[in-house]
Amino acid sequence: MYQRKGNYEYPDCPRESPSNTENKKPFVDYALREKKYKMGLIASGDHTGMGVGVAALWVEKLDRKEILDAMRERRCFATTGDKMIVDFRINGSINGSVTKTEKVPELNIKVKAQRELEKIEVLRNSKVIKTYPAPDGSQEFEQVFSDEQYQDEKEICYYYIRATQKNNQILWSSPIWV
Repeated sequence: MYQRKGNYEYPDCPRESPSNTENKKPFVDYALREKKYKMGLIASGDHTGMGVGVAALWVEKLDRKEILDAMRERRCFATTGDKMIVDFRINGSINGSVTKTEKVPELNIKVKAQRELEKIEVLRNSKVIKTYPAPDGSQEFEQVFSDEQYQDEKEICYYYIRATQKNNQILWSSPIWV
């Protein structure tokens, strides 16, 4: 999702990489929405140096098996460098999951930031559908959101969370597919 050069989320996204002005296929949005790939989102340095970007995984214990299982199950999230945490679930399923539902998806969002939060955004199919301004001075956010329009999406339906701190550092959860 993010590396030293910038954000590869979708064209004209926050902190977009300036190297992607011509070709739209390198964006994560293209892989998720157009190619219908199911992948977790991470950030990291690149081959020209360590740079910035942090990949994080949800594991029960720090061992090789747990780490590999978390990567395979897409239980990961990304930040531009600051240490932030997101716990994102839909009807009990954690980010990276594929879930079925007969009822309206209920999104449970918890974010802990390193510094003051600016906003938290809910994205469906890589489009912002809800923005929550963070309370002044807050480094934590918790919200439940029900998406009444989820059935408007016919071919694919996935959600993820993007949280932005006031210092322009960003966090992304991996998607949950419904």
